[in-house]
Amino acid sequence: MVLSKNKKLDEYRKKLDKSLLASNLVDEEKLRMLVKKQILCSAGDPPQGPIENLVNKRTTQVSTLLDMLRSGSENYVQSPRKPYASWKVKQDNENFRCMYREGPQGTPIHTLCVDGQADAPLDACLYVTYETSAYPIAFPDSRVHKVTEEYYKKIRLGEQLSLMRLKLPWPLTRREILIQFSLLEYYEDGLVFVLFNTISGKEDLCKETDGFSNDELPKPDKAVRVGLLGGIAFQKVSETKSFLRLILDMDLTLNYVPQSAINFITGKLSGTAFKFYLKWVISILKEEAGQSKIMRNPMCL
Repeated sequence: MVLSKNKKLDEYRKKLDKSLLASNLVDEEKLRMLVKKQILCSAGDPPQGPIENLVNKRTTQVSTLLDMLRSGSENYVQSPRKPYASWKVKQDNENFRCMYREGPQGTPIHTLCVDGQADAPLDACLYVTYETSAYPIAFPDSRVHKVTEEYYKKIRLGEQLSLMRLKLPWPLTRREILIQFSLLEYYEDGLVFVLFNTISGKEDLCKETDGFSNDELPKPDKAVRVGLLGGIAFQKVSETKSFLRLILDMDLTLNYVPQSAINFITGKLSGTAFKFYLKWVISILKEEAGQSKIMRNPMCL
């Protein structure tokens, strides 16, 4: 990877890369204690009964996300147990960078990484990320896609389920994604992580600890359910500026993904989505009602 055209972005990337190597985020037991503490403090509404299974599962999810985020660094040292393909830079400008890499050989996985700056504080970025009911408004219909939210369930502070449907042009069938959002805060370096994990409905779920059961989940409705794993790291730059890195492992459930589709997703679509996101955050800040919503949201910092 080459240095960005924006030297400030390179500074923000290096700062995030350094923060991701903090001992509390690298040491497995320290990370587990951090996860457990936040689960127990979830707005006074922690899981009922034994939570060790949930803590272990969430710690594994966080550890996986952290390793994925670290792999976005140009100085990342790969583990021989889990080698990654090389990144291909698809877009690089003064506001963000978009990269793509193929998944492990023989798998349908495609990995996307986008990082950049937002002229907004952390709380506004978080509010917009979790406001899934507004995604169809933020990403308006086009000839290529139509986004709708069909299901929403709040589990506890910083955790929610959302079912999003994406209508695609013929001959592709509709895609849908049932995704769980989870929050992890690391105050020492002004870091907040949002984890994305898709739910297939085949997991061993317990309502007392997970907050929902398989019986509550919506069934696929003439749509192909897409697999996704990853999340976002937000880091405070100043009171009015944040840096973020999004990384996603995607299974598009296609037997063959042409290079033109990959170029479209990693180039035009991801860049357009990031621009929409930035405009959305700024528009919320400009609206008095939007600022009030952010301040009332207990999830925000």
